[in-house]
Amino acid sequence: MSVELVQLEDFLAVLAHGGFTPAAAMRGRSQQALSKSLAGLEKELGTTLFDRVHRQPTDNGELLQRHARRAIQELQCFTAKLRAEQDVTPAAVRLGASPTPAAGLVGEAVLSVAERQPHLRVNVVTGLRQQLLEELTVGRLDLCICVDTDSSAAPGLQREALGQQAYGVIANANHPLCRKRTCTSRDLARNDWILGTNLGSVEEAWRESFTQAGLAAPIPTLVTSSLEFCRNALRSSDRLSVLPLTLV
Repeated sequence: MSVELVQLEDFLAVLAHGGFTPAAAMRGRSQQALSKSLAGLEKELGTTLFDRVHRQPTDNGELLQRHARRAIQELQCFTAKLRAEQDVTPAAVRLGASPTPAAGLVGEAVLSVAERQPHLRVNVVTGLRQQLLEELTVGRLDLCICVDTDSSAAPGLQREALGQQAYGVIANANHPLCRKRTCTSRDLARNDWILGTNLGSVEEAWRESFTQAGLAAPIPTLVTSSLEFCRNALRSSDRLSVLPLTLV
């Protein structure tokens, strides 16, 4: 029996993202390549790992999940010890950061640690929450700091709240609503919106605010994972968006 490490990483990515399409996107591979990798893993093990209809792992898939994580962690531990013994590289921390904390909290923290630990090398990687959690799950990051809008805890990960992030409705300074003394839900519903992807509970609260006012939530005319695109779109148009206030 021969199981490759990349197959286990593909397997964990599908579990983490709930499907082949998002997992393939986060792994930087085609869906066909990912499906072929998982099919080869199932053939090698002689069992079905996923219920394709309900997009859930089978009992054997659940069992492999625990062993796969342990195997990857053990390999990483061995690699770290080997490097330490050979003294090939200085101690390093691989830190992931989503745009909001990367713009403030992470920079200050990393500089503070660097002053107290001059021999420590910190590699900071930026990305969206979903992407960073996948990298963390398969061991390519040691920790990540992101705006967590999902109340459910990712399996196998520990989470600690470092603070609270306030969100607000954002428009450019020349937007007609900026000239009004008060702004109602009906005013907001009449406008075009640009929303970010993976907003989780933030988007749920946004939709609920319209529902409570007896209105249908507007359908965003633009959806993006790029914060810079969102900010430029707001500057250049009369769209509205929901963004972290500290980042704005």
